[in-house]
Amino acid sequence: MHLLLFVGFGEIYCRWRIAARERSLIGEHLLPEDYQVVLQSHDLPPIRAKVAGRHDGEHGFLPSLIDLCILQFHASRSVDQTVSVLNSSLELIAHRLDLRYAMLRYIVWVIPTIGFIGTVIGISLAMMLINPDAAAQPLGEIAKSLGVAFYTTLVALVESAILVLLLNLVQAREELALNQAGHYTLTNLINRLYAGA
Repeated sequence: MHLLLFVGFGEIYCRWRIAARERSLIGEHLLPEDYQVVLQSHDLPPIRAKVAGRHDGEHGFLPSLIDLCILQFHASRSVDQTVSVLNSSLELIAHRLDLRYAMLRYIVWVIPTIGFIGTVIGISLAMMLINPDAAAQPLGEIAKSLGVAFYTTLVALVESAILVLLLNLVQAREELALNQAGHYTLTNLINRLYAGA
């Protein structure tokens, strides 16, 4: 249980670092933020060059969204289709983000399961101490064995509760980073696009 707890802590720490990196991308001002700026097709290649290489299939929500929206706008010259691509991309990234927590959810589930298994084994061992032929039973040893058995479940539940709390905090942080990236792209790219006549 303790080993799985520390594996879970390691995974949570990695996810927290990734969420912090995703949120820091918004502060890099990848898009023009002046409310008077209108972006036309000839303004987009330098922006796309700025985000090139800043994302891959897994990381870089904001550069990925900017790149996809610019590509779609170049292909269709339609703001509506670009908005549709942005929404689809946000849904796909949100789904991919949720899948990244599958192993952590399994660890959160398996820790109490191991605790319950330890309790069942402990109770079985305590029952083996009972001697039906003896007049006096070793109650002290039986109680000690039962105490260890129930302690196993208690520790497992506490460890699982800690991991669930941290998992939810970090997942919320990563989802917030995705929402901020989507909002930033919508505000500073989509709403400024001008297809022309």
